[in-house]
Amino acid sequence: MSLESEVNVPQLKHLFQPIMLGSMQLKNRMMMSCMAAGISLDDSGRATDEMIGYYQERAKARPGMMGIGAGAIMPQTSPKKSAICLHADEIG
Repeated sequence: MSLESEVNVPQLKHLFQPIMLGSMQLKNRMMMSCMAAGISLDDSGRATDEMIGYYQERAKARPGMMGIGAGAIMPQTSPKKSAICLHADEIG
């Protein structure tokens, strides 16, 4: 049984409708907010198998969008083990 079929509140039915976010269409209007999950990255700032599994498990609920927590967009701002490195294509 899906969450959508369990919601009996008419005012919430729109949560399961698609929505445009800029040029991107989201399947529904639910978002998993960013959070610090306490899962370490490897020494180069790459996601570990544990972190990937954490987000895969949460994706099973099928939110329209998921936040991933802290991310470093410049090498000098990257605190090791706490912010996934997003500043280089070879990291990821």
